[in-house]
Amino acid sequence: MEQGSINILSITFAVLLCAPVLTGLLTPMTESRMMASISRMLNAVLFLLAAGASALFTTALFSKNGTPLKSAVSACLPALGEAVERQDYLAWILVFLTGLLIGQSLLRLIAAPLAGFVVFPLVRRLMRTRLFSKNAVRRAVSALWQLPRAVGMVLLAALICSNYIALTGNEGFKQYAQRSPAYRLIEEKAIAPLARTEAVRQLPGTIDDIALRLARSLSADGRRFFTVFINGETVENAVRATPAINNTAIDAVRGCTSRLERARRLYDWICANITYDAGKLALLDEDPFLLESGAVPAFAERSGICFDIASLYAAMCRAVNVPVRLVTGDALGDGGWVSHAWNEVYDAEKGRWLPVDATFGLSGGDYFDSADFWLDHRDPEVQGQWPENVP
Repeated sequence: MEQGSINILSITFAVLLCAPVLTGLLTPMTESRMMASISRMLNAVLFLLAAGASALFTTALFSKNGTPLKSAVSACLPALGEAVERQDYLAWILVFLTGLLIGQSLLRLIAAPLAGFVVFPLVRRLMRTRLFSKNAVRRAVSALWQLPRAVGMVLLAALICSNYIALTGNEGFKQYAQRSPAYRLIEEKAIAPLARTEAVRQLPGTIDDIALRLARSLSADGRRFFTVFINGETVENAVRATPAINNTAIDAVRGCTSRLERARRLYDWICANITYDAGKLALLDEDPFLLESGAVPAFAERSGICFDIASLYAAMCRAVNVPVRLVTGDALGDGGWVSHAWNEVYDAEKGRWLPVDATFGLSGGDYFDSADFWLDHRDPEVQGQWPENVP
């Protein structure tokens, strides 16, 4: 964007502020328009009241402390009581939405007589007074009626610009926006004070916590409906193979007579040819989308972190028809339990999935279905399985 005397953002804010007000001046307020506006306003207020009441009720119900409300719900609805005890966030959402619908319906029922016998008759009487018989007064009232909406649109547009700058780091657009006196004024008087509030500062952590609780509330099948990113990659993209990966896997298992023997041979190949990249782990801790992850970069660079190594092992197993899973969970390291990724392969003879951790195998230990595997691994969650139906 070129710097010049005319700033598009300033013009945009001026249009958003002035257009609704000028529209009000050109269209005098009528009784029917006033009634419709008040109905919309009343519905919005009732919605907010119902949402607040439902949120308070749901929060009290899902409180970790024992309350008479929780006891009553568990007695009447044992299934819901069980979900409350498990802190099931999907059940939280269901209860909140149900409470919102019921609360809004009840509030409308209560408000209907008030609106029908008090508010609307007063508005009709006001609109039929001598003052409102003047066209200029009707136009002025119509313009003032649009002012809150106009201000709200300007604030929303400025907030969108501010969030775009914060999320993308577009320095050029930031400098251009700062050249707009209107944007600077809104940022100084409205956006900056809002951003400094404790609630806004805690918002990212709150969103992360809610997302994590929601993910844990889903079943394994339920999670498959959502795209899950690990180190900036989807699982399906992470385990994709190149012809070089496929050919290497085929060469590595040449002469093997069983799937389990192939799985072991691939484990040995990775332990002998791949190294752990601690530097990459540090960079991904700062930004999971900073570097490429998965089988392809691990094979090309002959190094990676646990997710890359597990992805490469899965890709190579798929190339030679070994049923494989990619698993995430916790592993015991020097600093305690940390997030980790490993694999499972299917043993058709025993009819079970065997744990395999090629990352831990890099250090020289045997982590191919070792007897002590679960001493330093826990909480496994299957992120992907190939093929989906194991023969």
